[in-house]
Amino acid sequence: MKFEEGMYVRTLKGIAKIIDRKLDPNDYYFQCWVTDRFLCICDDTEYLCDSDILKASYNIIDLIEVGDILLIKDFVDEACMIFNDMYYIQNENQLFNIKRDLEKNKNMKISKILTKEQYENNSYKVEDI
Repeated sequence: MKFEEGMYVRTLKGIAKIIDRKLDPNDYYFQCWVTDRFLCICDDTEYLCDSDILKASYNIIDLIEVGDILLIKDFVDEACMIFNDMYYIQNENQLFNIKRDLEKNKNMKISKILTKEQYENNSYKVEDI
């Protein structure tokens, strides 16, 4: 897949937006990406490499997967009533419904995404159940 500036990318570190492209001065075919969120070590350089990207899309909704946690803001009316709803995506059916609702209802906006990889990497496991 060809990656470009302005795309959202999903990596093992989470979701970010590509803001710039960096070419390796020693290898003109090798490119890395600068994102708005994090940097990855790529051949001793702090950039995001193509191999780090699991999925990419111009629409961030396409990157949501089962196991992710979403904070969605719903702008209800002109009186500026805003509801914040948190969703844990448990299965494909729920994922489909949330994606459909986000595309249909222009008042609903994704505010934050915690990917399943971020959750697992940053969780403290208390005990086995």
